[in-house]
Amino acid sequence: MSGKKWLKGAIKRPGSLRAHFGLKDGDGPIPKAKLDALIVELKAKDDRTEAETRLLKKAILARTMSRF
Repeated sequence: MSGKKWLKGAIKRPGSLRAHFGLKDGDGPIPKAKLDALIVELKAKDDRTEAETRLLKKAILARTMSRF
């Protein structure tokens, strides 16, 4: 399976993570420090809501994809 096809299917709502951080489309990439801080904050919570769990998964995927 092609990497581009997998990626297209993995991202359901493009731009939702940028909206969470209040960044516009032309502002450049999301700072790695912000992603890491969000991931640490959400992983530390014992009782995450469903929305927070989705946000955590988006942040982890974004951090992973930044390596490519």
